[in-house]
Amino acid sequence: MSNLRRFLAISCLLLCGIEAARAALGTPVLQSPPDGATGLGAHPTIKWSAVAGAHSYEVELANGRYTITHDCEKTTWKLPELVIGLTYHWRVRATAGETPGSWSARRSFTLARPSLPGKLVFVGDLPGCKSLFLINADGTGLRRLTYGEFDTTPVICTDGNKIAYQNDTNDICIINADGSEARCLTRHDGRRHSCPLFSPDGRHLAFYTDPPPLQHSVQRDRNISIMNFDGSDWRQLKTGGDPECLCFSPDGRYLAFLQHDQESDEKEAIAAFVMPVEGGQPTRVAGGVVREDGICFNPDSTQVAFTCANSKLDKQWVTCVNLDGSHAIAASTTPTGEDRSSWKTPDGHPVYLLRTKSEDDVRLYAVPLATGLPNCWLTGQERDAWDIEYCASMLSVSPDGRFVAIVLRNAEDNGSDREFIDLRVRAVNGSVQYRITALDDLVHNDFAWGPGRVPPPAVRKKP
Repeated sequence: MSNLRRFLAISCLLLCGIEAARAALGTPVLQSPPDGATGLGAHPTIKWSAVAGAHSYEVELANGRYTITHDCEKTTWKLPELVIGLTYHWRVRATAGETPGSWSARRSFTLARPSLPGKLVFVGDLPGCKSLFLINADGTGLRRLTYGEFDTTPVICTDGNKIAYQNDTNDICIINADGSEARCLTRHDGRRHSCPLFSPDGRHLAFYTDPPPLQHSVQRDRNISIMNFDGSDWRQLKTGGDPECLCFSPDGRYLAFLQHDQESDEKEAIAAFVMPVEGGQPTRVAGGVVREDGICFNPDSTQVAFTCANSKLDKQWVTCVNLDGSHAIAASTTPTGEDRSSWKTPDGHPVYLLRTKSEDDVRLYAVPLATGLPNCWLTGQERDAWDIEYCASMLSVSPDGRFVAIVLRNAEDNGSDREFIDLRVRAVNGSVQYRITALDDLVHNDFAWGPGRVPPPAVRKKP
């Protein structure tokens, strides 16, 4: 017998053996959920029948965009968080050592799409450009809004009808949510205008203004400016100091920000400031131990809160202080970690989202409110933890203050190195969590949550 014939004979015997092993294992019968099931929750459990002689089971789950495979020793699998509203197909086969059995028939199910308030605007990273996109908070209505080369830092007006952003010429622009009436509000004067912020009543925009590149000094020299939403009455409120984390008070009368503490001997010391929107000298309300994580007002605009830290004692805490710098108190005791961020809801209710990093994960803590306490509206108790592998720094609170949106980078177990960029929403009280999108081809960056649904695109007039 020639070598070729011998090889073919051995191959045939091996194939027959594999097929015989597959037949001997048998095929699992899918049990639940029933084929075509709809309205399932975010973490459905799938179940199939046992197969005699099986050591484990291989499950294949697909949604038309990607496929996940998973090995189970049991005959049930509580699925990982799936994208709401999508239809998934699944099948199972038994395995014994290196020999898999035959695949079962396929079944499908569709996740429920919960009612979530408002819409989100985010920066989509496309080949050669960054543009703004709108999507309803429940994952429907995805639509491209701008077509610039580098549109970033979007914010939504409190009425949900206008969106401000920074464009590729470093100017502040505004556009209607339906895509109409896009216009540039600042002048092409060589200065960098960035990070627009709507006032609570939607009538004004605050933003940062940097001097032209040739006029930059060694000192920090970023300015705070404010103007009407139509670009009129542009005023410079503060000169120099490199402010960050700018925010309006709920009554619209004050701005709070963090910047380098010039009164401290430490090079990287941060101070907290409050200043009137009408102008005037900023008031330094705290310094020295302030962390550069964020600042927010209480609901009645009488206090600000921010994160403090003592590196020598390895402690971090939230401090509340009056607008004149008096009556500073430690409002919370938080778990020790490397990073903290403070944010507020659009209606002025503060919510602190604390990210604690460890060797294995990132935990997101929500410190709940205690609005009835005098001089302190944070309870300082851990309410809930959100375990995630990778976390972008962007967070946004829903218009009603009940949900938090965050962008996650997670590598799915799909047999490849492909990375998925997800937008996820979780109730502040930790009761529910939803995976809204898996738009790996639209890498989410800056985003903001605002009221109302995504409107139909404006009808463009023919020239």
